Amino acid sequence: LLRGRRRQAAGLLAVIASATLAGPAQAAPVALVDVRELARGAFASTALSPSGQRLLVSGPSYDGLTVLGPDGAARTLTEARRAGFRAVWVGDDRVAYHLGHAPFGGEPMVLLDLDGRLLGPHQEHPEVRARQEGEAVLVRHQGGKERAISPPDDSCFAPLVSRRGDVVFQCLQTGVWLWRDGVLQALGAGHSPSWSADGSTLVLLRSRDEGHVVVESDLVIVDVTPKVPAAQLLHTPAIERAPSLDEHGAHVAFLVEDRLYVARLVR
Repeated sequence: LLRGRRRQAAGLLAVIASATLAGPAQAAPVALVDVRELARGAFASTALSPSGQRLLVSGPSYDGLTVLGPDGAARTLTEARRAGFRAVWVGDDRVAYHLGHAPFGGEPMVLLDLDGRLLGPHQEHPEVRARQEGEAVLVRHQGGKERAISPPDDSCFAPLVSRRGDVVFQCLQTGVWLWRDGVLQALGAGHSPSWSADGSTLVLLRSRDEGHVVVESDLVIVDVTPKVPAAQLLHTPAIERAPSLDEHGAHVAFLVEDRLYVARLVR
């Protein structure tokens, strides 16, 4: 499955490294630098560790979990089916994944160390629970009542809770939404959002398709620390997928076909 390499894919890397993120006026420009190919394989997901030194990937259909080191050396943690779907790092030495096929029901995850040993259950956030019920996203804070936070006239799903308790989710018609401090904010068209470990930054995809074929897919970096989140689009000829960030959104990993890339974000 894995063939760890540092081969420079000159054409694609040159295009990405020279591109900048052009966004709204309130957002500072961001550039991708030090873009490198870490590995090749039939990957379905990526999750950068908080330090950015390790990368968690899964195989086809999100099956199994494998950790890649900085040199692409691989260690298999589990071969569980769909373990890679929304798997996360818990610190820099443990990972957690969902059992079964309902990862957005609010149930605890399974916690593993980097030797694949089971450490017990893990709750994404001790005080905030977000789950999907039908076409709605619901949130409950500790000691409070559960409430629907998604737009009532859309089909919404896949809530993800950040370290500080913010919630991001996506809707079929209206794109990606952020729930922060009791306020719902639209982040615009996009899908597949992923948090940085500290909850300050989001990366998501903005894609265009022709029927069932994706013809364009670009990375969007969102700084959620201002009162009004600042989104920046990185437009390239490549079709990126499965992006993830490290602790402070300083590095990003993503897939292009069967190639796995890691790059540094400079603001």
